[in-house]
Amino acid sequence: MLTDPFKPLELIESSQIVQERVGLVRVRLVRKAVFTGVMEEILRKEFSAHLGSHVEIQIEYVDRIDRTEAGKYRWVISHVSHDPSGEFD
Repeated sequence: MLTDPFKPLELIESSQIVQERVGLVRVRLVRKAVFTGVMEEILRKEFSAHLGSHVEIQIEYVDRIDRTEAGKYRWVISHVSHDPSGEFD
């Protein structure tokens, strides 16, 4: 579960996971004021444990996470397209 890395951290207002490409995941965070660099490292380690050490994890701090035009919140976004031949972009 991609929510597991966030469980030990109650210092995040909201988050969004964006798969930019195969091997790269960006975690967008709206953090509470007491969120520290140590907590970021814990989050990185948890994501690496779930996704594998071959996946680069980028942490991006944002003021807010936008909703879609329909007002929905997209917790996970993937920019990776899947080719029926089994190849990924």
